[in-house]
Amino acid sequence: MAETILNTHLTWFEGLGLVAVGEGSHGTMVLDTTAEAGGSGTGITPMEALLGALGGCMSMDVISILRKKRQEVTGFEVKVDAGRTDEHPKVFTNFAIHYIVRGHKIDPASVERAMACLLYTSPSPRDSCASRMPSSA
Repeated sequence: MAETILNTHLTWFEGLGLVAVGEGSHGTMVLDTTAEAGGSGTGITPMEALLGALGGCMSMDVISILRKKRQEVTGFEVKVDAGRTDEHPKVFTNFAIHYIVRGHKIDPASVERAMACLLYTSPSPRDSCASRMPSSA
């Protein structure tokens, strides 16, 4: 199987704050944590970033599918809710994805089929974080 290497470079700026830069996209994201956890709250937490990656990947796929079905999407929002253990390691235990799709003459069945296709057949960030993935430091 072919493999593409993705790189993200993180730079510490203060407290627990980090700026992440995608080396391919050159996009940036600020990561931090709450004041209670030792941060300053200037960015989203790493676990929120994981939820954003899950929602973002699936959203881009849903929008792409709806465009191919000639659906006139004029607005799209997604909210990802997740349960998490209180003790370390604070892993996710479940998640729910809520979509709001706006547009002209949107076929609800097309939206539901696009989401079902992604949830049950398409690889996603949730699959990429499986325990079978090796890591190195």
